Amino acid sequence: MSILSVIRAPLGVYLNRVAFLLYAVLFAWPLLHLGPIASLRGLVIFSSFELCSLMGLGYSFVRVPRSRWILAILGLAIPAVFWTSMCWTEFSRPAWWEWPFDVVFVLIVWMGIPIVLAVSLFRDKKTSEYFTQQAA
Repeated sequence: MSILSVIRAPLGVYLNRVAFLLYAVLFAWPLLHLGPIASLRGLVIFSSFELCSLMGLGYSFVRVPRSRWILAILGLAIPAVFWTSMCWTEFSRPAWWEWPFDVVFVLIVWMGIPIVLAVSLFRDKKTSEYFTQQAA
């Protein structure tokens, strides 16, 4: 892997790298600020999210066809699992009247952007060439 292959990546790859970097920062912040009184459960949850985010960031530099699938799966699974755990199990449960607003927020913002990023890995011609051709 040369430095030029990192610099000359298509826009879809760059946007996925930015998304995984933002996920990594989002999940690293609680790990750094939890302190010694943190629960083991919270440590495991945020560490697993951090590991998946860093794994997605790493796979965005790998130029093999199956890495697109791994990026798409991780890019969709991280926000979906986080939102599900936030609403249903771990962090908070919205009141009955908040659910319509949450559904709109989830469909448009929280899952809309990852879906567009995942689709861009397969629909963009330059991105497809990036993952199927060898680095120069």
